[in-house]
Amino acid sequence: MQELEWFFKDRTQWGPGAWDNEPDKAQWTDAETGLPCLIHRNYSGAWCGYVGVSLVLMEYLGDLDIETLDISVHGGITFTDKCMTSPTFANGEGICHVPEQGEPDGVFWFGFDCSHYMDMCPADIEFNHLMGDYTSMQRAHRIYRDVSYVKAECASLAKQLIYIG
Repeated sequence: MQELEWFFKDRTQWGPGAWDNEPDKAQWTDAETGLPCLIHRNYSGAWCGYVGVSLVLMEYLGDLDIETLDISVHGGITFTDKCMTSPTFANGEGICHVPEQGEPDGVFWFGFDCSHYMDMCPADIEFNHLMGDYTSMQRAHRIYRDVSYVKAECASLAKQLIYIG
């Protein structure tokens, strides 16, 4: 799968930060496992990471109980589904990838998000400013999970998923 990046989020309310030069979505193939990977910003600007496995494998596994899988990833698995596109998918929006010719376009995504307690989300800055000092004290201890962090979590998730079949 070719490496691609998209920029489509309105960042005017976010304020400056580590996210200034980051894309809003990226896709690549994990070098070690060969699994497709995506990162995509959610509504608050926080990263969500996804690793895809073959739909054929998922059909073979049948009624896999995601809760019983021993998977360790930031915040736990918070998304499992097939490709989900939006009307603006041409801009890159949606949880789906652009496969190269000959690659399967049907994959089942396992995802996680970086919008948990003590995670910093770009949209939180404006919200915290409006809420006053109490939330700004909490904000000082939050961590923004950047592209490098989320890609590393995707690589870790891919290594774990390669063994579910």
